[in-house]
Amino acid sequence: MEGMRKVAYIGFNMTGIIGVKRLKILESHFGSILDAWEADPVVVSRVLGLGSELANRITAIKRDRSVEREMELAEKLGVDIITIEDEDYPLYLKEIFSPPILLYVYGKLVSDALRIAVVGTRNPTSYGRKVAKDVSSYLADMGVTVVSGLAYGIDTEAHLAALDKGGRTMAVIATGMDIVYPRSNRGILERIMESDGVVITEYPFGTLPNRRNFPLRNRIISGVSQGVVVVEAPAKSGALITANFAVEQNRELFVIPGSVYNKKCEGSNRLMQQGAYPVLHPSDILRELGYPFQKDSGLPSRGKDVAEDERRILEVMDYVEPVSIDYIVEKTGMRVEVVRSKLMLLEMRELVLSINDGRYIRVGGDSDG
Repeated sequence: MEGMRKVAYIGFNMTGIIGVKRLKILESHFGSILDAWEADPVVVSRVLGLGSELANRITAIKRDRSVEREMELAEKLGVDIITIEDEDYPLYLKEIFSPPILLYVYGKLVSDALRIAVVGTRNPTSYGRKVAKDVSSYLADMGVTVVSGLAYGIDTEAHLAALDKGGRTMAVIATGMDIVYPRSNRGILERIMESDGVVITEYPFGTLPNRRNFPLRNRIISGVSQGVVVVEAPAKSGALITANFAVEQNRELFVIPGSVYNKKCEGSNRLMQQGAYPVLHPSDILRELGYPFQKDSGLPSRGKDVAEDERRILEVMDYVEPVSIDYIVEKTGMRVEVVRSKLMLLEMRELVLSINDGRYIRVGGDSDG
């Protein structure tokens, strides 16, 4: 009976148009999810007022033995299929307005784990990348599971930082478990699967990237997390969709402050006006959530023990716009070989960051010491 009940859930999920609301209607009408699945597809469609569309989809799924093949592939790939009725289903996710009726899960879901989502633009500045990396690294070091969406940009930095720290990360994807998107992140996905990480999706095997699926995926990112950290989000951004879901789901919303001149921070800065918690140090996140933390852990030195010539260099550099070595030489009056040497030392201490075109941007804290 348990196996057949799961068959019903998988089958209805594969239709692509049955969510938790419609599932409750069917359960109320037929007595159980299993009875609804075994009923005449035409009758099921009429109960939901969906005409022939749903009936045709259910008929095709049953005729093609799609559910059986789905379960066989899941077993072959080591993927668990967890329904909303199962004990392993994430409690926080079950509480949201429209939870997925089931999840495909690779890895082990830890029910008592603190999970924090780190999201942001797909095209971050060097500052955004650095902050996402530092925040995620800190959280992973503190035993927090870092959640993100495996997208370009901030998501990538968040996952990589947690992995590099030897911590735990969860990727919530908007495709089937057998589809890698973006393809360039295949290596990250494999590292997550090979580590103690988790990959989850609500979409059946073979589901390709679809613009409609990504916003829906974002409700899961916030839904499985106790808090969401937004790093650089333009006025129109998928990260803002996640932030809105976080507010609707009564999750704690955090924002990394960005430059008022940076369009990539326009949306995230606006969130702070609307009441999101500004993060000046990753320990702010854990403190706000009532989670124990170490005061001496976290972001790089905020300018302490900076020599006078290094301080002169930092003072002419910018947190937003990268500058060239020639610019630094002109503004400081220092010899070019000295500037090169000091920049190398500052980069090793994570106070500046070199860009691909040979320019440098400031990423550390104040130079006031």
